[in-house]
Formats: sequence, C-alpha cells, structure tokens
Amino acid sequence: CGSLMGLYAASTLSHMFHDLAWRRFFRTLDQACIFLLIAGSFTPIAVVFLWDHWWPTLLVVVWALAIFGVVVVIRAGYLPPRAQITYGLLGWLPIISINQLYHSARFELFLLFVMGGAFYSIGSVFLRFDRHVRYFHALWHTFVIAGSTCHYIAILLMVM
Repeated sequence: CGSLMGLYAASTLSHMFHDLAWRRFFRTLDQACIFLLIAGSFTPIAVVFLWDHWWPTLLVVVWALAIFGVVVVIRAGYLPPRAQITYGLLGWLPIISINQLYHSARFELFLLFVMGGAFYSIGSVFLRFDRHVRYFHALWHTFVIAGSTCHYIAILLMVM
C-alpha cells in the first residue's frame, strides 16, 4: 500500500509541475517508485502463498532487483535502457511462481493477480509509443490504474 501511494504521489507531482527542474525531479522519483511498487506488490503474495521451499529466495531477488533499479534511476536522473530492462525482468520474474500461486491462493485472488499483471503489461505497449500517438499516455495511465486496482483488491482480500 505504501509503495502504491508513493508511486501515485510521485506520478501526480511529475505531471503537475510546469517547471522543468521540478518535473524532472518528480519524474525521476516516479520512475524509481515503479521498482518499489513491483516489489511491494509481490511481497504479500510471496509471504502468504509462496513461503515454502525456495520462494523466499525469489522475494530476495525481486527486492534486490528493485533496489538496483532505484539506484540506477536516481544516479542517472532519468530512465536508462538498463533500468527499462529491469522493469520488464522484475515485473515478469514472479511468473515462475505461477503454478504454486495457482494451487495456494483462492481462484479469485489468483485471477486478480494475473489480471493486474496483464493490465500493466498491456499498458506498457501504450507507454512505449506515447510520444507518437495522441492519448496513448492517458491510456497508459488507465491501464496502470486498472492493474494497481486489481492488485490492491487482491491484497485487501488476502488480509481480510
């Protein structure tokens, strides 16, 4: 929940300022927070449903990649290609636990997790071309909201 709030705050601020220095600062923070959101979204899933065998190792790897991504983005001050690759790797790494998750979680939770990941992944296509096609950036944000809503509801249902 904290990583989601941090990302949404940074994203809102990055779109709010017209001053380029502030915009750049908050855009960098926004890009760094994406790593924390991915790891933060996977953490409750790993702790509740995947905490046997080698799955704790996967959680450590996810957080190590997230921290690596944050450091790369903050040091560069923008989103270099290696950070973009890390987004994809980090976002898709939990797929190796899909079988265990399918057998451990209630089906509606499993479905919400998968749908959330699908929304983020589909949205990234719009982000990739947002400078070339009008309104693609808005579509990107729509898919992000859909993905984060799915994950938020799933995690909320987990703890209730």
